[in-house]
Amino acid sequence: MQHLPAVQIVPVGLHYENHTAFRSRVLVNFGSPISISKNYFDENPVQQTELLLKTVADKLTPLILSIPESNYYDTWRRLQDQRQYQANIATQLQHEQQLVNTPSTTAIHKTKGISFLQKLFAVIMQLTIGRPG
Repeated sequence: MQHLPAVQIVPVGLHYENHTAFRSRVLVNFGSPISISKNYFDENPVQQTELLLKTVADKLTPLILSIPESNYYDTWRRLQDQRQYQANIATQLQHEQQLVNTPSTTAIHKTKGISFLQKLFAVIMQLTIGRPG
């Protein structure tokens, strides 16, 4: 792949104040460039591609509001309930990132409740069938 020029990948994050509202504010957040040499993919292109994807994701994540899928709905609801308007949309993004990255007591209780139910089910299975569930 020597014919490829060296490139710079610039991560760009978009943060909409309200993506469904016409003329609401948007923040275009530029990250630091990621340099890719001409021979980046020469050795082990699959591994290099995976590394590049991880690098891009790591550089892009701080530029956007990223809500984990594992508790998306609860986090989104909490974000809607606790969102505070900031005059500076970059400050608003930082505030919302903090809200998303702070675990809610609801999510913690749900996780503990699920863990308890799994243990209870295993005990019931052991008692009724005589083997682990």
